[in-house]
Amino acid sequence: KSFAYLYPLITSNKVAVISTGTIALQEQILDKDIPFLKQSGIRDFNAVIAKGRNNYVCKQKLFELERTLFPGSPMKAELDILISNLNSWDGDFANLPFQPTKELKREIESTAEDCIMSKCEFFKYNEAPFYNARKKLAKADLIVTNHSLYLNDVISGGNVLPEHETTVFDEAHHLYNIAVHAFTVSIGRYSTTKLLQKIQKRVNHIPESITRQIINSESKLFEWVFSFGKPLFRLYQDHNITLNPIVVEILDSLRELERWLEFTPINDTLFPDELLQLKANSHRQNLLKQLDNLKRKWKFIIGEESYFERVNWVESDSYRGFFEIKSAPLFIDKTLEQEVWSRKTGILTSATITNNLISQGWQSSDVNEAFSQSTGQNFSAQANQALSGGDSTKNGK
Repeated sequence: KSFAYLYPLITSNKVAVISTGTIALQEQILDKDIPFLKQSGIRDFNAVIAKGRNNYVCKQKLFELERTLFPGSPMKAELDILISNLNSWDGDFANLPFQPTKELKREIESTAEDCIMSKCEFFKYNEAPFYNARKKLAKADLIVTNHSLYLNDVISGGNVLPEHETTVFDEAHHLYNIAVHAFTVSIGRYSTTKLLQKIQKRVNHIPESITRQIINSESKLFEWVFSFGKPLFRLYQDHNITLNPIVVEILDSLRELERWLEFTPINDTLFPDELLQLKANSHRQNLLKQLDNLKRKWKFIIGEESYFERVNWVESDSYRGFFEIKSAPLFIDKTLEQEVWSRKTGILTSATITNNLISQGWQSSDVNEAFSQSTGQNFSAQANQALSGGDSTKNGK
């Protein structure tokens, strides 16, 4: 199956992307199929894997953590080992001689929202692992990635992957659910808490009056969520009668935080030298954007537009005291048509494409049109059954 699309993609002399549903298939394509094709005498080409940026360390965060971590922290020993490997490590967590704990990885992984780019010395001197990996992508003829990262590229307006004309979605039966997840808006219990921690670490100590205001408003949200006594329940517009006043309080507290953050001076004790103060100012701008994004999410959740062709719900865990409020699109096919199919040549392939995709809400005409545009031939479930020698639901072909 993979050879059927790899050969024409490679010989087309155009940049193409292969998006898969599992790591196992990525490894098969990169470690077995592509080396085999190269040995067969096909033209010379460069194939590169594209990973999400959270697979790479942010050196800025790494040394920030080293500077701010208290001596007795359980992460200290692990952090020291990681730093000792820096000179021989490309920054990809998968290439470390050990697996870092989830707690440490969360603290030091690269994220778009925290990146200060030109104000970062590692970015300036080509020592930022994620951006070094992106430079390799820019020179690739063939890019192998996963559905989640491809959809992140769509959402970002093409800021993740290089320009390309054709995308093959292998294991396309996973695409629908992954697309729904990618376009889901969610707010977790600790969304504001994490933001407060970043501000205190990167700019200045937050006044107690603002912190207390935020804690009070979020405690009301906590009580509201767990008053239903259900680990999972759907949100209807009627819920807004009691939810709206709480969210209004949260938004008021976030606006107060925003006003303070915009004008507060940088803490001289935390950032004694000029370079650190310049970085702190860059972090301030990023944090203001994150704060604005959080406010927009809350406004969306209680707004009428979140109930138009969408489903909203709450997931909670009373044992951990955790919850998430989510809003997902009901009809992802419209979004994919607008954001993907109308802009790229898309080829969908899967062992169960006709059954799984259509049962998940894809139209058979959509599958037929995509196949026809790519091959100049018609596709039908009946033809697929004839080619496979019977019922494709039984033989898995």
